[in-house]
Amino acid sequence: MSCSMTNMLTRRAFVPALLSGLLGLFSGTGLAKPAGDAAFDGVWSGAGTVALFGRREPISCRVRNTNRSGDEYFSSFTCAMDPYGSGSLTIPMERVGAKRYSGRFYDSFNQVNVQVSVLQEGNSQKVLVSSKKWKGVLHLRK
Repeated sequence: MSCSMTNMLTRRAFVPALLSGLLGLFSGTGLAKPAGDAAFDGVWSGAGTVALFGRREPISCRVRNTNRSGDEYFSSFTCAMDPYGSGSLTIPMERVGAKRYSGRFYDSFNQVNVQVSVLQEGNSQKVLVSSKKWKGVLHLRK
Protein backbone atom coordinates (compact mmCIF):
# COMPACT_ATOMS: atom_id res chain seq x y z
CA MET A 1 0.00 0.00 0.00
CA SER A 2 1.40 3.42 -0.93
CA CYS A 3 2.25 6.03 1.69
CA SER A 4 -0.45 8.40 0.39
CA MET A 5 -3.06 5.63 0.53
CA THR A 6 -2.00 4.77 4.10
CA ASN A 7 -2.27 8.46 5.10
CA MET A 8 -5.77 8.70 3.58
CA LEU A 9 -6.94 5.56 5.40
CA THR A 10 -5.42 6.85 8.62
CA ARG A 11 -7.20 10.19 8.21
CA ARG A 12 -10.53 8.53 7.43
CA ALA A 13 -10.25 6.34 10.53
CA PHE A 14 -9.11 9.18 12.79
CA VAL A 15 -12.35 11.04 13.55
CA PRO A 16 -14.63 8.04 14.08
CA ALA A 17 -11.96 6.42 16.24
CA LEU A 18 -11.40 9.64 18.15
CA LEU A 19 -15.05 10.44 18.67
CA SER A 20 -16.52 6.96 18.99
CA GLY A 21 -14.07 4.54 20.47
CA LEU A 22 -11.67 6.48 22.62
CA LEU A 23 -13.57 6.68 25.83
CA GLY A 24 -16.16 4.59 27.62
CA LEU A 25 -19.35 6.53 28.00
CA PHE A 26 -20.15 7.80 31.43
CA SER A 27 -23.56 8.05 33.00
CA GLY A 28 -24.76 10.19 35.85
CA THR A 29 -27.85 8.04 36.44
CA GLY A 30 -28.87 7.82 40.05
CA LEU A 31 -26.51 10.51 41.33
CA ALA A 32 -27.69 13.42 43.44
CA LYS A 33 -27.55 16.61 41.44
CA PRO A 34 -26.54 19.62 43.54
CA ALA A 35 -26.78 23.04 41.96
CA GLY A 36 -24.06 23.60 39.37
CA ASP A 37 -23.53 26.35 36.85
CA ALA A 38 -26.89 26.55 35.07
CA ALA A 39 -25.31 28.74 32.37
CA PHE A 40 -22.88 25.90 31.47
CA ASP A 41 -25.60 23.22 31.42
CA GLY A 42 -27.50 22.64 28.22
CA VAL A 43 -26.96 22.15 24.52
CA TRP A 44 -24.34 24.08 22.57
CA SER A 45 -23.48 23.88 18.89
CA GLY A 46 -20.97 25.36 16.50
CA ALA A 47 -17.88 24.74 14.42
CA GLY A 48 -14.14 25.07 14.42
CA THR A 49 -10.99 23.48 13.10
CA VAL A 50 -8.76 20.53 13.94
CA ALA A 51 -5.08 20.61 13.00
CA LEU A 52 -3.96 17.13 12.04
CA PHE A 53 -1.64 15.60 9.45
CA GLY A 54 -0.16 19.06 8.82
CA ARG A 55 -3.50 20.55 7.74
CA ARG A 56 -6.42 22.35 9.33
CA GLU A 57 -9.71 20.52 8.84
CA PRO A 58 -13.19 21.99 9.54
CA ILE A 59 -15.30 20.30 12.20
CA SER A 60 -18.84 20.90 13.48
CA CYS A 61 -20.10 19.79 16.88
CA ARG A 62 -23.08 19.69 19.18
CA VAL A 63 -22.28 19.46 22.88
CA ARG A 64 -24.57 18.68 25.81
CA ASN A 65 -23.18 19.75 29.20
CA THR A 66 -24.82 18.08 32.19
CA ASN A 67 -24.08 18.78 35.85
CA ARG A 68 -23.10 15.57 37.59
CA SER A 69 -22.39 16.88 41.06
CA GLY A 70 -21.20 20.26 42.35
CA ASP A 71 -18.39 21.38 40.01
CA GLU A 72 -18.36 18.11 38.05
CA TYR A 73 -19.98 17.83 34.62
CA PHE A 74 -20.25 15.53 31.66
CA SER A 75 -19.78 17.04 28.21
CA SER A 76 -21.20 14.83 25.48
CA PHE A 77 -19.75 15.73 22.08
CA THR A 78 -21.27 14.70 18.74
CA CYS A 79 -19.05 15.94 15.92
CA ALA A 80 -18.70 15.60 12.15
CA MET A 81 -15.63 16.20 10.06
CA ASP A 82 -15.89 15.73 6.27
CA PRO A 83 -14.78 13.49 4.68
CA TYR A 84 -13.79 11.53 7.78
CA GLY A 85 -17.21 10.91 9.26
CA SER A 86 -18.79 11.57 12.64
CA GLY A 87 -18.90 10.19 16.11
CA SER A 88 -19.68 10.85 19.76
CA LEU A 89 -17.90 10.75 23.08
CA THR A 90 -18.53 11.94 26.62
CA ILE A 91 -15.81 13.63 28.66
CA PRO A 92 -15.89 14.24 32.42
CA MET A 93 -15.33 17.97 32.99
CA GLU A 94 -14.69 20.04 36.09
CA ARG A 95 -15.23 23.73 36.82
CA VAL A 96 -11.72 25.08 37.49
CA GLY A 97 -12.51 28.80 37.77
CA ALA A 98 -15.10 31.43 36.97
CA LYS A 99 -16.59 30.30 33.65
CA ARG A 100 -13.64 27.92 33.05
CA TYR A 101 -13.93 24.16 32.70
CA SER A 102 -11.38 21.44 32.07
CA GLY A 103 -11.35 17.75 31.19
CA ARG A 104 -9.19 15.14 29.55
CA PHE A 105 -9.35 11.80 27.83
CA TYR A 106 -7.00 9.30 26.24
CA ASP A 107 -6.88 9.13 22.42
CA SER A 108 -6.05 5.46 21.94
CA PHE A 109 -5.87 5.82 18.15
CA ASN A 110 -2.91 8.25 18.44
CA GLN A 111 -1.85 7.00 21.89
CA VAL A 112 -1.84 10.45 23.51
CA ASN A 113 -3.59 12.22 26.37
CA VAL A 114 -5.91 15.00 25.25
CA GLN A 115 -6.69 18.13 27.28
CA VAL A 116 -10.05 19.90 26.80
CA SER A 117 -10.47 23.48 28.09
CA VAL A 118 -13.65 25.54 27.91
CA LEU A 119 -13.94 29.29 28.42
CA GLN A 120 -17.52 30.52 28.61
CA GLU A 121 -18.61 34.08 27.91
CA GLY A 122 -22.37 34.51 28.13
CA ASN A 123 -24.03 32.38 25.46
CA SER A 124 -20.77 31.41 23.77
CA GLN A 125 -18.00 28.97 24.55
CA LYS A 126 -14.50 28.59 23.19
CA VAL A 127 -13.35 24.97 23.42
CA LEU A 128 -9.62 24.27 23.09
CA VAL A 129 -8.53 20.68 22.54
CA SER A 130 -4.84 19.79 22.55
CA SER A 131 -2.48 16.84 22.55
CA LYS A 132 1.10 16.19 21.44
CA LYS A 133 -0.12 15.06 18.01
CA TRP A 134 -3.13 17.25 17.19
CA LYS A 135 -5.14 20.24 18.39
CA GLY A 136 -8.44 21.91 17.74
CA VAL A 137 -10.66 24.85 18.58
CA LEU A 138 -14.45 25.08 18.62
CA HIS A 139 -16.68 28.14 18.88
CA LEU A 140 -20.06 27.14 20.32
CA ARG A 141 -23.31 29.02 20.99
CA LYS A 142 -26.30 28.12 23.14
